This record gives sequence, structure tokens and C-alpha cells, in this order.
Amino acid sequence: MILSPNEIAWCAAKAGWRGDDIATAVAVALAESEGDTEALGYVKGAVGKPASGNFDHGLFQISSLWHGAALMLAGHTWRDPLVNAGLAFKIWTEAGNTWKPWSTYVGGKHTPLLPFGVKAALYPWAPPVYEAQAPVINLHGTVNMSSA
Repeated sequence: MILSPNEIAWCAAKAGWRGDDIATAVAVALAESEGDTEALGYVKGAVGKPASGNFDHGLFQISSLWHGAALMLAGHTWRDPLVNAGLAFKIWTEAGNTWKPWSTYVGGKHTPLLPFGVKAALYPWAPPVYEAQAPVINLHGTVNMSSA
């Protein structure tokens, strides 16, 4: 499923981001996956280095190399944008409330997408399938059906 920037903003807010960080979350998600909740990226090794065998998963492209345990806990639900955003928020929080774990942020690939994030953060809306209750992974790594 491809999410609009407004739908990504809604997921980001539900995951726990606030203020300007919602806009940045939208820009990072767009840079990482183009809003595709089913995106699965294979990360090749850098020139002169062996391939890592790492797969990045979902909306925020959660790395199996660095966050494999969280992905295993999520199982196949990493495709759910609320679950993926919850995992991303946990990673962001563990990184000291920074975007350093995302190469698209560090490399500035999110920057041209920030205007979309800023506008979307003002008008977030739920993806149609999530207008009802949906699961969210909280900071403890457990799925919580009541906080969505």
C-alpha cells in the first residue's frame, strides 16, 4: 500500500512523534520507501566491501542487520504502517531522539521532501484501513491494540 504524506503524518503522530519531528518523519519515510508500506530493500555492500545481506523493511526501511530482534518481534506486521512507525519511533528514541540511524536523513535525501512533511503535519489523516482500531508497537516492543 502506498501512503500519502498526510497518512504518513498520522502514523508518525500515533507512533509518538510531535511537532517538527512529524514533518521530518514524513520526509524520511518518503525518502526511504516513497510511502510504500511493503518496501523491502536489499542493502549491498559499499564499493570494496562485502554485501551485508541486510534487508530494510517497510515504510521507514527498518534494518534487519541493526534491528533484527525488533523485526522478529513484529513478525510479518512490519508491513503495517503503524507497526513500522512504532519500530522507527523506538529506534529514533534509542538514538537520542535523532534521525542518525537513517542514511537518507544523514545524506540529506529527505531535505527536498520536507515541504511535503510540513504540510502533511498540519493535516494528518488516517489511512482508510486504519480508521478503526489498529495495532501499534510501543517503546517496550510489545503490540498494544488500545493505544492506536
